[in-house]
Amino acid sequence: MIVTPDILERLDEEPFDVVFSTEVVEHLYDPRAWAAGAFNALKPGGRLVCSTPYHGYWKNLALAIAGHWDAHANPLWDGGHIKLWSRKSLSQLLTEAGFADLQFRGAGRLPYIWMGMVMSGDRPGVEVQRVVALAPSAQVQVRSVALTPAVTTRTSSSARSS
Repeated sequence: MIVTPDILERLDEEPFDVVFSTEVVEHLYDPRAWAAGAFNALKPGGRLVCSTPYHGYWKNLALAIAGHWDAHANPLWDGGHIKLWSRKSLSQLLTEAGFADLQFRGAGRLPYIWMGMVMSGDRPGVEVQRVVALAPSAQVQVRSVALTPAVTTRTSSSARSS
């Protein structure tokens, strides 16, 4: 399924608490449509968690110096990566889409030559405290754009009374 800003209407679904996207954005011709679709698929206060290979300056320089750039970013790799993301470029994409409170973690290898990265951002909205409880009877639903476990959203007593 192609992710577009109107993804919820196309799937006939309600907004989600969390959208997970793992190793997708680097394969897309239109990453802005993906970001807008993820943003629109979230409830206010919802969170996007995404991962992609990391391509910061030092990693790219190390690959080039070691003579591995052509093998790493081979344009003949059918279905391969067509976008290379750094912390800065992915942050820009998510900020443009409206996400706030961005958080970044590098993953694998040494700092600044990470293999991958995980970034999360929130759809601004009602401040809520999320409690995720996975009981033995919890249902987990897998969709093209989101993984939503049984999620209980609770507000603090002061927020409920206002």
